[in-house]
Amino acid sequence: MGVTYWREIHFYFIHRMIHPWWDRRNGLLDGDLGAFLYRHVHSLHHKSYNPGPWSGLSMHPVEHLFYYSCATLPPLLITVHPLHFLYCKFHCDIAPIGGHDGLDAPGGGGDFHWLHHAKFECNYGVPFPFNFDKLFGTFVDYEEYKRTGQITASEKCARLMHDPDNSELDAALLAQPSPSEDRVFQAEEVAKHNTRSDCWIIVNGRVLNVTDFISKHPGGEMAIMIYAGKDA
Repeated sequence: MGVTYWREIHFYFIHRMIHPWWDRRNGLLDGDLGAFLYRHVHSLHHKSYNPGPWSGLSMHPVEHLFYYSCATLPPLLITVHPLHFLYCKFHCDIAPIGGHDGLDAPGGGGDFHWLHHAKFECNYGVPFPFNFDKLFGTFVDYEEYKRTGQITASEKCARLMHDPDNSELDAALLAQPSPSEDRVFQAEEVAKHNTRSDCWIIVNGRVLNVTDFISKHPGGEMAIMIYAGKDA
């Protein structure tokens, strides 16, 4: 039980640490370490605006260091039984799968965390065993959102929340000139651009040149290449 409590307490505060403390436009000179870490580290994880099971561990190496410190830090400070270490480590490996599936029961119960990826500055932790979000005024009830389409949150939380395209700080890795910005393409022409060195795809009716993005995609190159020259 102690490991379970430690795991979720650690997750909340580490996760909260790498989000803006006051404003996402701040930097180190403003004393906002969280905004700095979000911009240069955690924002990679948040490229998954609509996360799936494999989004959970898709993160920057520095964030992996922070995240897995719940398992690696205690043995450096206190005596820890190997089983406690393994439990904590394996929980870190497996928990993000259900936590990022975006589904209520009988799914992984990650609907509340889906709101975190959609709005960024809410639901940093988990409801059980401690709901620190309710304690610190950052909890948004997904059930209420599902019923009403409205988000009820504290004034600070509401001020910080935003949609993915709200500012340049949140621009997707794919933010680059697109062929469709200049002219209209036929599907036959798009189909010719289907190689690793020249890759176009169609997303929501827009033709995107994703050649430079392939190596950066959190899900790996094949996640894009299966749609090379096609409508995704």
